[in-house]
Amino acid sequence: MTPGRGRRTAVPAAPSPSEVPEVDDHPLVRETRELCAHGDAAAAVRRAYPWALAETIRSFGLMVPESLTHRAVLREFLREDMGRLCELLPRLYDLYEPARFGGSMTEGPDTVVALVRQLCAETPLARAFHPLFQTRGPRPDDLPARRTDGPLGRSGGR
Repeated sequence: MTPGRGRRTAVPAAPSPSEVPEVDDHPLVRETRELCAHGDAAAAVRRAYPWALAETIRSFGLMVPESLTHRAVLREFLREDMGRLCELLPRLYDLYEPARFGGSMTEGPDTVVALVRQLCAETPLARAFHPLFQTRGPRPDDLPARRTDGPLGRSGGR
């Protein structure tokens, strides 16, 4: 028998709940909590909102023109299938706008941390830092490497 033929490999088991990181382990939640503990809730919001918006755009494959304002992006691109992100992103933007332009924040640090925790618990944003959802993960040993030198050159395009 040729090595690699006819043998079966075990499919890795799904992670147990104890292996899936808690929302408090999310890097953005930790950073937000630290900034708020040092009295800089505005900096936490200025960090959290652009990240959350960018991850939402990336996770849902949205093609957003750079010329749009944040309000226009939220108005035109949030959809029902995005779940609670449709509620949480605009709430975070309402905090981001005064923090970005030097206005006074209407909410305290506890509210900022709670909002960022809720955002990072939403599936697309929770996956952003989870190793199981990274593009470079472990490859099964039995799968042949993808051939890249096909008839169309090195791209192997289809």
